[in-house]
Amino acid sequence: MANALDLLLGGKVNAERPTKEVKLPRLSSDDMDFVLTTVAITMDDFKHVQEMNRKGKELDEIGMNLDMICYGIKEFDERRAENKEQIKELKKAYGVSNMQKLVNNLLLPGEIAMLATEIIGVSGFGEDMIETVKKA
Repeated sequence: MANALDLLLGGKVNAERPTKEVKLPRLSSDDMDFVLTTVAITMDDFKHVQEMNRKGKELDEIGMNLDMICYGIKEFDERRAENKEQIKELKKAYGVSNMQKLVNNLLLPGEIAMLATEIIGVSGFGEDMIETVKKA
């Protein structure tokens, strides 16, 4: 039976970051659903979000949620080449200078918190990410 190292060496591990589509009813219309794709963030992104929002010993949770959305929502990640032009247009249309301000203008506080929770879940903090193996 193969072990974890055998699976890694054999290239049989699914290394894609998990995603989950989330619909926001408030922003949906009769003919189109407003659906965002949450994407698991990397440890580097998670660390960066924490560092950007550290104020002394305290963490700015609201800032962390906004930044988590900017990294963990596929459509709002301006690092993605396919998003660059549309995000540039969105920022101009809404008169904002960065994605955090755009997200803050577009979404309600509850929507921001819910999306951050979804991103945390697909990033491995969910209860179903590790399974205990019972040996006979």
